[in-house]
Amino acid sequence: MYNGVVSHGGRAEGRCRLGRSGAGKFVASALLAACLYALSTPFSKVLLASVGSSMMAALLYLGAGLGMAVLSAVRARVASSASGEAPLERSDAPYVAAALLLGFVAYGLSIFFYVYAQRGIGAARTSAYYAVNPFVGVLLSLALFRTAPAPTFLVALALMAAGTWLVTPRGE
Repeated sequence: MYNGVVSHGGRAEGRCRLGRSGAGKFVASALLAACLYALSTPFSKVLLASVGSSMMAALLYLGAGLGMAVLSAVRARVASSASGEAPLERSDAPYVAAALLLGFVAYGLSIFFYVYAQRGIGAARTSAYYAVNPFVGVLLSLALFRTAPAPTFLVALALMAAGTWLVTPRGE
């Protein structure tokens, strides 16, 4: 069974045969990423009692940036050139600038509004509303890149929509 996104004349991108050896480490990595990201909701709620929304968003991403810098430095020392990643060059400047701008808009502003909403309506409601993220991502991929989701993803999308509807508070 394939799990991927179908696009451009029916070719599948990002295919992963779920039964193949090695796929398990990627599934585990995705689940670990979700669990680690989930830490931000309860702990942000606690920290928001003492820190403003803008400062909270800034600190979260400053911590992410500093942590990734340290992780990259450690990986570079341990793996030396085994990672296969080429170092950045001057000609990469436009891509670096675009990535920084995308990071600010997609992550920086996102976490700012998430934390702001969390302060006003609480962690559970904010998370319920934030669950529209995958739907918006699919619509943007379809509109911008003409990337159609695989049929299995559409089933998952329907289940996620139903789950979002179930946990969204009524009357708001």
